[in-house]
Amino acid sequence: MEWIILLMNMLVILQHQIDWIMLLLHVVEKRRMGMILRYGTQMNMEAWLGPMKMKNMKMVRERKRSKFLLYNDKLKLSLGMLFKDGKQFKSAIRKYSKECRRQLKFIKNEPKRVVLRCIASPNFLWRIRASYSPVAKCLQIKTFQDE
Repeated sequence: MEWIILLMNMLVILQHQIDWIMLLLHVVEKRRMGMILRYGTQMNMEAWLGPMKMKNMKMVRERKRSKFLLYNDKLKLSLGMLFKDGKQFKSAIRKYSKECRRQLKFIKNEPKRVVLRCIASPNFLWRIRASYSPVAKCLQIKTFQDE
């Protein structure tokens, strides 16, 4: 009788180990496809100690890094450059204006959209436009004419 109980306990332990192996194989396969594991809010240590519950886990894609440059004081302005907000963009424009000795005028000056042009000469077509990018979640230079 003791052998039967011992054998049943070993089968339960073996079943838990198989569940762990299946979970690890599932995670490794999803990781190869560029996904990461996120745990649901219902999962806790009790779920780890008991039988594995795959329904509490979901796989989500990792975000790719942006190919556009994030502004810092050492970089020059370029098309597609990202700024954390309008204040940072405006301070960069003021710095650029002083360095290049250009008289720039704000045509549009809104929290999510800024447009400037050079007023020194009507023939000079310098213009820059930045607006909020919902993908990058920051201000981005969309148009930059430096002629």
